[in-house]
Amino acid sequence: MPTIKRLHNEEAALNSFVFGAPPPSHPELEEVVLGAILNDSSAIQITVDVFADANPFYLSAHQAIYNAARALHEDYKPVDILTVQAALKKAGQLERVGGPYFLVQLLDKVASSANTEYHARLIFQAHIQREIARVSAELIQAANDPMTDALELLEKAELSMQSFSSGLVQSNAQDARRIAGQVLKEAEAIRSGNKMPGLSTGFLDLDDYYQGLKPGEVYIVAGRPGMGKTAFVTSIARRIAEQGSRVGMFSLEMSKEQLIQRLISQFGAIDLQDVMNPKRMDRLRYEFYVDAVNRVSTLPILIDDAGGVSIAQAKAKARAMKREGIDVLIVDYIQLMSGSLAGERGNREQEISSISRGLKTLAKELSIPIIALSQLSRAVESRSDKRPQLSDLRESGSIEQDAYSVAFLYRPEYYNIMQDADGNDTRGACAVIVAKNRNGATGTLWMKFKADTVEFTDYSDKVIGIFPTHTTNDHEELGF
Repeated sequence: MPTIKRLHNEEAALNSFVFGAPPPSHPELEEVVLGAILNDSSAIQITVDVFADANPFYLSAHQAIYNAARALHEDYKPVDILTVQAALKKAGQLERVGGPYFLVQLLDKVASSANTEYHARLIFQAHIQREIARVSAELIQAANDPMTDALELLEKAELSMQSFSSGLVQSNAQDARRIAGQVLKEAEAIRSGNKMPGLSTGFLDLDDYYQGLKPGEVYIVAGRPGMGKTAFVTSIARRIAEQGSRVGMFSLEMSKEQLIQRLISQFGAIDLQDVMNPKRMDRLRYEFYVDAVNRVSTLPILIDDAGGVSIAQAKAKARAMKREGIDVLIVDYIQLMSGSLAGERGNREQEISSISRGLKTLAKELSIPIIALSQLSRAVESRSDKRPQLSDLRESGSIEQDAYSVAFLYRPEYYNIMQDADGNDTRGACAVIVAKNRNGATGTLWMKFKADTVEFTDYSDKVIGIFPTHTTNDHEELGF
């Protein structure tokens, strides 16, 4: 049996004969990129971004391996050496590419996937050069034939290059008639009460502002420490999950166990301190606790509590979550991420800008809404009026720019303000200040915050009159 190296050499020699000269290619880089794909789950998406719909590998064995990996990725299945090997075996191609031993050899070709994008672009450039050379050779052969009609040859040349270039760049454009039809269909479904434009948060007043969380958009929830940001998004995660949608959570501050304890506290209406120390519970309360644990265990929520991740690592993790079917991603919180790999930190404002843009592109890539928490600068504490404003967003204005919506949490009680200007009791109340809402209204809505069970709830109709919901398209009108 010929070795895989011999097969590769024979194939390269045949291609040289066909082209008349060795065509541009990078077989060694192809092995490095394939090794990265088999070694790192994020590498396959990097290559898809570079290659689009093409398979630019020079050697047919490499093409087969990439096709198997890409097919797994498109089916939202894990891509690693075992899954690719199984796919190749099922397709009857495993021995043709060199068998399991060759796949193992590919892993040894790469130390990390840090340069995968650069290597992939070199491979793709060589692919373009080969295709241009192939088309040109066919045209030259036809041009040397005295029986060829010159005008037909010119048309063939135009069509050949057009066909080739269209394969490299795919248009996402749709005509206005089709888009308008989709918009009308959506509007009719909304008017009939059958659906909301986006994913419901589970809070009626919040949904009035957002009209649901929309795929491809980033929603920022910001506030000073102690305002209840994590409790707020945990309450949203719980309500979305109860509707049957799948939630992904990056918890960079709290452990996954702490988040689950908060959910148990909410479900069982049990004081969080008791949940964290079960010895404090009597028998009846403990039965409530066990019931709450069982209910939480059924929620379709995925939690990743790895700390200090970069935006690149977060993207790779989010893609893996998407393969498990998440409908929304929650990030707690932006300032605990890095804009680059560890050890490569630069200007912090630039880092936050990189993270913000990364979350925006990730939301669009995965076609899901992303809720990201953000800290506010200490400037809030130096003012007599502690209500946040957009200029308080910490370290970067790009967060405001990239976000579809920015909402601030403000609890007067935290600052020992027990009554508002009209004498209303503010204890247990939290203002959600929607300071930016693209294509929607801005203003303030009030919610209940239960500190003992770290839970946010809507106000009842009777209570909502005490804290009226303001709606305006001009944030300044509210004095915030």
